[in-house]
Amino acid sequence: MKAAAKSGETVWLKNGWDSRTSLGGLWVVNSVGVIGIPGQKSIRMAILTSKAANGTEGIPIVEKLAKITREVIVKAVV
Repeated sequence: MKAAAKSGETVWLKNGWDSRTSLGGLWVVNSVGVIGIPGQKSIRMAILTSKAANGTEGIPIVEKLAKITREVIVKAVV
């Protein structure tokens, strides 16, 4: 979530990650939060992933998805 924020914006988030025996030891990595944009409506999003080999692999995926999601939301609102 934080990776999707621009300078001057406020981020409130909850990240989570863990390996899951139900996925054969693969990881779930998630981020849920709000990006506060001065003078505009806030962006709220949840990025939920699974099947990463480890947390180190999953975090960049969540960050990239957050950036893409932000751009889609901004384009849809304008």
